[in-house]
Amino acid sequence: MDDEARGRAPGPARVQGLRSPWGRRQQHHARNGPRRDSRTYAALDLGTNSADSVDYPDMAGRLAAALQDGRAERGVMVCGTGIGIAIAANRRPWVRAAVCGDATAARLAREHNDANVLALGARLVGSEVARDCLLTFLATAFAGGRHARRVAMLGQAAESQAMPERSPEVAV
Repeated sequence: MDDEARGRAPGPARVQGLRSPWGRRQQHHARNGPRRDSRTYAALDLGTNSADSVDYPDMAGRLAAALQDGRAERGVMVCGTGIGIAIAANRRPWVRAAVCGDATAARLAREHNDANVLALGARLVGSEVARDCLLTFLATAFAGGRHARRVAMLGQAAESQAMPERSPEVAV
């Protein structure tokens, strides 16, 4: 069965994108700016398509579902800072979302952590830097080796550990 029959976008890499209203401008620039190479990526746009406020845990859930069911291999999320949406996405063991503010962080997130989701902060990262982060993230392969063992450990920890009971005291 081919990708289209499975409900997947055709192409060598399926990338899912979503954004909060803060990310609408960044998405426009990332899609319409110059490319560093000739690669083509199939995009699945999960919204939002307006300036209305959205709940980022719901948006992160959409992206996580597409990664889990194979409709996407990687994801890109944009909100005000990238932090909240990355936290929400990382609640799923199969998601490794990295907040990146420059192309070096995007490259290392892929090479060392096998990040499958790029989280960008529209209030913090300009359009050109966001595009550089995205292109670098998409072009970079996971290095494997010693990093593969560590990434596997992350997945095991996420699946086996429940959140501890919270005490009213703060550990220092």
